[in-house]
Amino acid sequence: MTDDAITSDHDRIVEIHTLLREHLAPKVLDHETRIRKLERALWIAAGLAAAGGSAIGSYVGGVFGG
Repeated sequence: MTDDAITSDHDRIVEIHTLLREHLAPKVLDHETRIRKLERALWIAAGLAAAGGSAIGSYVGGVFGG
C-alpha cells in the first residue's frame, strides 16, 4: 500500500466522518430532548402516584379506624 492510498483512504474516512457528524448531530440533539421530556414525565407520574397512594391510604385508614 502506498502513501497516496493511505492518504486517500484517510481523507475519505475524514469526509465520511464529517458528513455523518453534520447529518446526525440534529437527530442526536432531538433524541436528547425527547429523552429529557420522557424522564420529566416519568418523575411527575411517580410523584403523583406516590401522593395519590398516600392520600388513598390515609382515607382508607380513616374510614376503617386504622
